[in-house]
Amino acid sequence: MRSYSGHGFNAILVLAAAFLLIVLSACQAAGPPAATPTPGVADFYLQPTITPNPAHANFTPTPTRPSMREQKEALGSELDEAIVKLTEAIEDDPTDVGAYSDRGEAYAQQGELESAIADFTKALELDPDLVAAYNFRGKAYSEQRKFDEAIADFTKAIELDAEYAIAYYNRGVAYQNSDKRKEAAADYKEYLRLEPDAPQKSRLKQQIQMFGG
Repeated sequence: MRSYSGHGFNAILVLAAAFLLIVLSACQAAGPPAATPTPGVADFYLQPTITPNPAHANFTPTPTRPSMREQKEALGSELDEAIVKLTEAIEDDPTDVGAYSDRGEAYAQQGELESAIADFTKALELDPDLVAAYNFRGKAYSEQRKFDEAIADFTKAIELDAEYAIAYYNRGVAYQNSDKRKEAAADYKEYLRLEPDAPQKSRLKQQIQMFGG
């Protein structure tokens, strides 16, 4: 069995002591290890920090849509203002055909059909070829269920402009309400010929079939 000499053993002890001194110096420089804190009850109720999503940085909430009542009141206010201005225009120039026709439209939207008809009639006295006025007056007559008068006005509009599509549709409705279904079907067909992408297309096609058109 091999034995170590005294000098060799002492050298080993010196080296070991030096190594321990180096380790202890390093630990003191680093400081004691940080203790892991034990969470208290309050820590569990802390709200987490939320990082905003960059995609939503410029997001603007959609405004609340106004109610039907609010929309109606707003429209009524606009129509009242329009009627005032158009009346002033007519007072300044009693031959202003456009002012009579536009005021008639405003009255019609307010449901004041007699006033609307009076204005359209005045516009037609000043310009007997005003196609739109015949159509609008016909619509007012239809609202009053005066379908014969309405049909006569729509027919006059069509005579003045055979491509005036909406007059065919309106006359078709008047015919349908007068139980003249074949005539209604013919007008609906002509309307769809002139307006092939009309939003009422599918419904009108069904009615044309029902009416034997």
